Amino acid sequence: MHLSTFTRRLVQTIKWVEQLTQGFDYAGIHYGSVLRQTNPLIDGTPFYATDTDFARWNRSCFEVSTYKAALHAVLAVRDSLLEDTPSRTDALLQQGRILCFTTMLTTDEGIAIIESNCFLDESDVPPLDTWFALQEQSVAAFPPVLYCWIPRLFEFTINAARKHQIMNAYGWLDEEDPAFYARIVAELQNPSAEE
Repeated sequence: MHLSTFTRRLVQTIKWVEQLTQGFDYAGIHYGSVLRQTNPLIDGTPFYATDTDFARWNRSCFEVSTYKAALHAVLAVRDSLLEDTPSRTDALLQQGRILCFTTMLTTDEGIAIIESNCFLDESDVPPLDTWFALQEQSVAAFPPVLYCWIPRLFEFTINAARKHQIMNAYGWLDEEDPAFYARIVAELQNPSAEE
């Protein structure tokens, strides 16, 4: 994926998340639904089950095709509902952080749900409305990395889960790959015309 596409999707997701969290009561103790408002049909079935107190997928979290289908669906919804992004958007990064989530690393024990006040789901995955890119690794043995936009007010939920998630699936992009993060900042300051 080109850097310009990555940053365009990032900015679009920041705007999307901002819309969905307007008026949200951050003092509440249950964050399970605020960024799971998009529940696309994948092969005729809703992505999330809605019959539980916490987020649960209706499909396997151990299949790359599931992540691809869900990401494609949520990006299509955003494309249809959001206008083009402004030309200079680097200040948006002050509103949150980019999370790198290594997919398919879960024990399904539920500790992430508890520690994150239901922000993370049963399989330790961030909410679908935060997703914006999926990077498959060059070595087939490694699971893909899902990039998510996490607003500053939800950072503590990820940090709490990180302390207890034994698979080490979470990392902040600015810490994990500072060089790539710097390229993102530069692209946001001066968007390229390439796609």
